[in-house]
Amino acid sequence: MAEIVTIGVIAAKTKIDNPWVDHRGAAGGVLTEVPPIAPYMLLRSDGETDFIFAGTTELPLHAAETAHYRDNLAGQLKIWVVLRPHEVHGIELIAATIAPYEGEAFAETIGDIVEPVPMPEIIEAKLRQFYETNHVEREFFKRKRKEFDKDALGRRGIVRGET
Repeated sequence: MAEIVTIGVIAAKTKIDNPWVDHRGAAGGVLTEVPPIAPYMLLRSDGETDFIFAGTTELPLHAAETAHYRDNLAGQLKIWVVLRPHEVHGIELIAATIAPYEGEAFAETIGDIVEPVPMPEIIEAKLRQFYETNHVEREFFKRKRKEFDKDALGRRGIVRGET
């Protein structure tokens, strides 16, 4: 069973003093109601930082990942936003997730910006309800090692006297 939550993402572009890069991108937050505006529109600016609407993305909730959601619910509730530098717009929305281990996996991509942002209460309520409805506790099963079989490697003893 799967459920989908659609969110809007705000990105922050902060000007920096660097000879190779003119700004630093970061996740600025998420919106539970997606505004009827195009991606990359400027929402507000304070002179140093521009907050732009990075676009919309989906947070799929899968019943098989409820143990991961439980770990998110047990700590500070976060949504991991994945952004990537973009030549034209400065920053591009790639994905978002509420599964902490998926967020950690996204962080392994060089060049991507992966940042956790606070989870809005509306999404927290949906996540808790989905977890309570779909979670099935699975017993931890550790496999036992088999005895080493030295003959299984296919090595044979050397026969002396044969050429």
